[in-house]
Amino acid sequence: MEMIPENSYNEIKPRPRLLTVLCILSFISLGLSFVSVVGSLLYGPTSSTEIVQQRADLAVSTEKMRSTGMGEVADAFEQVQLMNEALNRHFYEASTVSLFLVVLGFYGVLSMWKGRKIGFHIYIIYNLATIANLYLFVSPTDIPSYAVIWGVLISAIFIMLYARNLKWLT
Repeated sequence: MEMIPENSYNEIKPRPRLLTVLCILSFISLGLSFVSVVGSLLYGPTSSTEIVQQRADLAVSTEKMRSTGMGEVADAFEQVQLMNEALNRHFYEASTVSLFLVVLGFYGVLSMWKGRKIGFHIYIIYNLATIANLYLFVSPTDIPSYAVIWGVLISAIFIMLYARNLKWLT
């Protein structure tokens, strides 16, 4: 029987602290997204009566904003309302895609938690697809640019931080 020297075993390196923190933050975010999507699926799409009420409330609010010189903010609120209405028209399709993307993101983060490099690539796909998801169901003119910029910025920060841990992933 042959003895294997102790130093020939692969050392298991502990997970980097930054990776642990990023994964936990991502798990929390993805968990909240999952609850939100499932909750909205259980609740169903907004009724046409509710949409009419939202438009009326928005008209009052935007008029007040414009009268105080906040026209750009009022335009952004109107754009969000148009985006929400478009998503509501495609409610079940958009919700199903969102649910799939949340599961994909969870799998990517879980893979990185377990030390697999493929999780990083899945996470990048998840981020890009989440941003592109809006464009499947909403006209680009109805998507507020700040929402896209914010999504891209947060995604880029997390991707760059995860990339710092690539040498630990196998």
